[in-house]
Amino acid sequence: MDLKPTRGERWVVRLLTVGVLLALGCARIATDAEFVFVSLSLLPVLLGAWVLGLSEGLSLATLAASMWLLGDAASNRPRSDVWVYAVNGLTHLLTYSAAVLLATRLHRRFERAHEHAFRDELTGLYNRRAFFELGEQLVDGAKRSARSMAIIFVDLDNFKAINDRDGHSAGDEALRMAANALSHGARDTDLLARLGGDEFVFLLSDVDAADATRAGERLMRSARLALGRFPGLSASVGIAWFEVVNLPLEELLAAADELMLDAKRGGKDALVFRAFGGTDGAPVTAH
Repeated sequence: MDLKPTRGERWVVRLLTVGVLLALGCARIATDAEFVFVSLSLLPVLLGAWVLGLSEGLSLATLAASMWLLGDAASNRPRSDVWVYAVNGLTHLLTYSAAVLLATRLHRRFERAHEHAFRDELTGLYNRRAFFELGEQLVDGAKRSARSMAIIFVDLDNFKAINDRDGHSAGDEALRMAANALSHGARDTDLLARLGGDEFVFLLSDVDAADATRAGERLMRSARLALGRFPGLSASVGIAWFEVVNLPLEELLAAADELMLDAKRGGKDALVFRAFGGTDGAPVTAH
């Protein structure tokens, strides 16, 4: 759940903020510095600092202060000593800069709070809340465009034994290593989350049955390699592929969960795949 603006959005903000500051400066010059736009100028400066960051925010603060100083210098009002212009310009620069510093600090705190709300603290993956919020959007998109979808449910085998034998710190390390391996085995477009405990889930959009199976096999290999230092620890994988998505996310997840349990019942360290086709969502193939 990424809050960072896209490159295009950043350019829109750059053009908007600079344009507004220049327009306010020109308006002040045209009105012979009769109008005070210091408060209005704060708005584009704050917007730029929030979206673009500290360095560009300070650049906007400098531009805003410069336009104020230019308006004073270009007016036909009685001239003050040069040092008065300098003090006024510096005062505005410090005011705008302070606003930039406060805005960027607040934005960093907002981003950290967002990360805590939607990221698993131990592994850095999306958490259960984020999975359902983002997953429902992907499912709705698949329904509208009639795209296929797959859910891969991964559960670590014998994880409790690791905690009991080696302690929870070893279990946490195993979870981190598994999460890192799984994330490296995923595509950029896949939604990967830790649901809780030793359960991980992938949501793959616009993927055929063969690619879904290969993705599950690739994830199993990555997990085996990462967990090799933990004797007895492996992964059971359930893959539910839907040619047509006509069920809510909870039911899609439940189908993959049941297949993962089939893999465990079959001896663990295994993969079970099932394809659901047609408008009724009935299973058509399994292996």
